Amino acid sequence: MSELQLPSYASVRETPHTLAGKVSIHIDIDPDLAYPHWMELLGIKESDLNQYWMEVLYACVKLDVQVALLGTEFHPNVARKAAEFKFLNRPRWRIQAFPPSDQRSPDARQHFRKVKGFVP
Repeated sequence: MSELQLPSYASVRETPHTLAGKVSIHIDIDPDLAYPHWMELLGIKESDLNQYWMEVLYACVKLDVQVALLGTEFHPNVARKAAEFKFLNRPRWRIQAFPPSDQRSPDARQHFRKVKGFVP
């Protein structure tokens, strides 16, 4: 089993439940760190951001964290429960704060593949 190595913008916490000692796994993601990181990887300037790019950034961040979970005790197939991703509340990054776009169906997987060379 590999040791969990999350991107610098994410952290894991386990939350005990009162029901039968079960534990939920939460991945906290800081958009103030995650989005600029992925903007740089994708070559997006802040002035280019719109709702399309915000959807792409959101999905790429989630895919990146999912890749980090592979082979660890936190992967859903091992932990027998899905990790819950929680993006910290940062009003600056709310999708409604950005202009709409004519682009449809953001295919973040293609963008992720361009950066990482594969899709999980």
